[in-house]
Amino acid sequence: MKRKHYLILGTVAVAAVLALVVALLDVGSEDNAVVGTIASQATLQGDLDKLESRLAQPDTRSKLSSEQWTTYGKSVSQALASGHDGLTEAALRITIQYGNQLELKKPAAMDLVKVYRNHPNDRVRRMAVAALGRVQDPWSMDFLRRSLEFEKSDEVRHTMNAVVAEYFVAAGDQAEAQPAVLQE
Repeated sequence: MKRKHYLILGTVAVAAVLALVVALLDVGSEDNAVVGTIASQATLQGDLDKLESRLAQPDTRSKLSSEQWTTYGKSVSQALASGHDGLTEAALRITIQYGNQLELKKPAAMDLVKVYRNHPNDRVRRMAVAALGRVQDPWSMDFLRRSLEFEKSDEVRHTMNAVVAEYFVAAGDQAEAQPAVLQE
């Protein structure tokens, strides 16, 4: 099968996992019923992008509880650890979009670092760096800061510069942010 087919299968698989996660959650309340309906409709159509866009709507996002975001984060972590390109790319997109709400643990941040270090495609590596910026894990930010000088791809290095500088400026550590901005 061609790479495109694997990516499509991966996207459909992530949509199915997301529907399962929402279905496993307490669908008894009115708020959860809305989220469950959205997930089941998107899964039937096999369209993860539609699910993501509906979840991006402010009224739907506010209806997800902390427990539901935690469960959603676990599913994203499993997709990152799967090693499947389609699942990994879908999980990266979700992490970039919802990283500040997902409750990703340290292993998920380490999986993101593995994607950054080991993936042959620079576009995917840049997505992993952007996802690390959304997760805001101190260990991974320090790793990216130290890896800047060894990065061979200009595009990935520029993305790393932006993510590292943004993180350390937000943390109030101007001394750490300045070298990242000046290194080109």
